[in-house]
Amino acid sequence: MNKKIMMFLFALFSNVAQKISAHRGSYREIAHLKFKLLCLKTVKTCRLLFISYFVMGLGLVLSFSSLVLFHVTFFVYTPFSAETKMWAGFVCALAYFLIAAKAFSYVLAEEKWVNAFYAQHLFEESDDAPFSQKVNPN
Repeated sequence: MNKKIMMFLFALFSNVAQKISAHRGSYREIAHLKFKLLCLKTVKTCRLLFISYFVMGLGLVLSFSSLVLFHVTFFVYTPFSAETKMWAGFVCALAYFLIAAKAFSYVLAEEKWVNAFYAQHLFEESDDAPFSQKVNPN
């Protein structure tokens, strides 16, 4: 069984090789162009991913450090009572949680990433496009 499969694959590839050898120059140029295009798309995608992750990481580091400095300054140097400082801390924590949830939902939205990576064509012909403008026939 294994020999039959190997013979079939050998015959198939030898036939393909004979056809390709007739047009070797044009196939080679097309293959080189496709490879160069693939390399350019890969570099562009990796660059966009790196920039996105770098900016998100930098934003997280800066926001966490500013939050820590703000709270240390607020809780150590203000002359309020302990209960007032506690309520202020709870209000700040709630506000920071809501702001972070809204910011991450905006930054990680599917439409924004699809537009950033120029992948709209993946959803143009699809019926389950998440945010495309669908026309109701009724």
